[in-house]
Amino acid sequence: MQINSKYCADLSLLEIGDNAVIGGHATVIAHSFEPRGLILQRVRIGHHAIVGLNAIVLPGVEVGERAVVGAGVFVPKGTKIQSGTVYLGPARAEGSG
Repeated sequence: MQINSKYCADLSLLEIGDNAVIGGHATVIAHSFEPRGLILQRVRIGHHAIVGLNAIVLPGVEVGERAVVGAGVFVPKGTKIQSGTVYLGPARAEGSG
């Protein structure tokens, strides 16, 4: 794994697969403050997956094996990104073929 960002929080709730990459200045967090209080949800980044430069990944997100989160993309809480896809935002995932 390769983490190129200092903006990864809640490391005990972050699962990163083999050969995964978190790009520079990406933000990955596993907590949120909501009206009902502090919410903690694990974030999973699969084997060989890439989280692009400046991307923002919120709690409960799962990035599948060999999936790519585009640079600067916001990934909402609880999003499941399928293996082998390129995620560019809600309703904009593309198959990698």
